Amino acid sequence: MVRLVITDFSTQEENEFFYPADEYEAQKYFLTYHRFKKYGLFLSKSYEDDDVYSLSLLSKHYLKSGEFLVYISDYEFVILFNHKRVYSSKINPNFIIDDIIKSVLIAKHIIMLTNTTGNMSKLYCVANTKYRYAVENIVTRNITKDSPNISAEILGRAEELVKPLNELTTMNNLVLKNIAALAVVGVLWWVAFFAYDMLILKFVNKHSTKAQEIELRVQKRLIQKEKIAYKKLEKEYNTMLSCISKDGNKK
Repeated sequence: MVRLVITDFSTQEENEFFYPADEYEAQKYFLTYHRFKKYGLFLSKSYEDDDVYSLSLLSKHYLKSGEFLVYISDYEFVILFNHKRVYSSKINPNFIIDDIIKSVLIAKHIIMLTNTTGNMSKLYCVANTKYRYAVENIVTRNITKDSPNISAEILGRAEELVKPLNELTTMNNLVLKNIAALAVVGVLWWVAFFAYDMLILKFVNKHSTKAQEIELRVQKRLIQKEKIAYKKLEKEYNTMLSCISKDGNKK
């Protein structure tokens, strides 16, 4: 299951109040990095099997400055403006409609307070709940009702929206990933500065010396042939000299 979480809580206590841990279960610290800035929070181990992503980073990826995002899950209602949380509340599963409508009215009030220019304001909605279509309908109808300067638009399904985002991970996983990355960099560095020269010496130089050895053997054979031919000519020359007398007459 995909889960979007608030990663801009100012204190750990505020974080733990909104995302309480199970009574007998330790929390895990989830984190990710975006442009060298760390986003993290404490979550119960009950979310260990979920794909956890940062809601503020999702807002940064899809929304421009000055735009609103409403995120609704089975148990929470969150409003983001300029990629930061400006309102968050719990939703009682027994009073879902009442809690959502109340939060929508608060959202409209926040939008009107921030809209000092009088231009059209747009609010995007992401519903990640089993009642998704009903929740989206409640939000869009109540946001635009009696508010001609506010429009509501469904941003999309959470499963599709998180595809370009980095998933939150635990500290242990982050350490393992960093070790693996360093190992890969180390291997590449070794290949670039040491293995390359070793391969050159082993294969390229071996290939070039092999050709020179063949050429040397050929030259030795040619020299041997030259020596044989020289000895043959020298023998013929000596034979001719022996046939000539000292006074220049033939014997």
